[in-house]
Amino acid sequence: MRLTQLTGNILIMILLGCGSYNAFSDNKDMTMEDPAVEGVTFRFIETNGIRMRVAEAGDDGPLVLLAHGWPESWYSWRHQIPALAGAGFRVVVPEMRGYGQTDAPEAVDDYDIVHLAADMVGVLDALGEEKATMVGHDWGSVVAYSSVLLHPDRFSSLVLMSVPYSGRAAEDPMDSMKAGFGDNFFYILYHNEAGGVAEKEYDSDPRGLLSRLYLSPDSPREDPVITDPKRAAGGWIPRLGAAKELPDWLTQTDLDYYVAQFEKPDFAVASIITGTSRGTGRSLNISLVRR
Repeated sequence: MRLTQLTGNILIMILLGCGSYNAFSDNKDMTMEDPAVEGVTFRFIETNGIRMRVAEAGDDGPLVLLAHGWPESWYSWRHQIPALAGAGFRVVVPEMRGYGQTDAPEAVDDYDIVHLAADMVGVLDALGEEKATMVGHDWGSVVAYSSVLLHPDRFSSLVLMSVPYSGRAAEDPMDSMKAGFGDNFFYILYHNEAGGVAEKEYDSDPRGLLSRLYLSPDSPREDPVITDPKRAAGGWIPRLGAAKELPDWLTQTDLDYYVAQFEKPDFAVASIITGTSRGTGRSLNISLVRR
């Protein structure tokens, strides 16, 4: 099968798989028990010096590696996994470095794009696979295209969802963001502030953040508490209108599972500053993780 046809079939399978509420319920009995997803099993592997948990489905066929974004989980691919496995693919979904039950190194430098790309190659090595189709969503797209760029011999095709490849910026993206937003709030700049202010806000109310982010553009919301665009007016959660109801693609059980994962200590955004690493000339990319 031609690679373009194979990649197109994978993308079709992914898109086809997309498909009483109280967002602020304080369910103290929530556990990390994994919800049942057809055909999915879990195991731990060693990759690039860390212990990583992966979800798997499909015993054989071409390998498809799915990289989730922030603030997401392996469970973000719950619809696509059985669709791809049913179409004859071997599907592997890692809990990315710093998420879920995968190891979370302390050093921020351990989350740069070189480490994250090497994690993906390490998954292939641990599985005894030479090549895979690499699929990424959100910040997982950055990991996906960087993995293919840094290790082109290990990936046969690439699918990027929601974050396209834009190449290396002419200047440090952080400098561009600061110049563009000035004193106004922007979440990436917020994530890079000293002192862990974003981490503290998100740790204090993970349900509040996730229930506001896991919505569709047309989902009904309450009015935001903060409407002043200036950063000094406050953090991110009050700027996002509270959900009035869940979208049809997310159940209360789904949301509770996500929240339980991020209620572990230090929800976190370990922000790896986007820009050029002095002395190496390598372009690094922002990667938001829980540590």
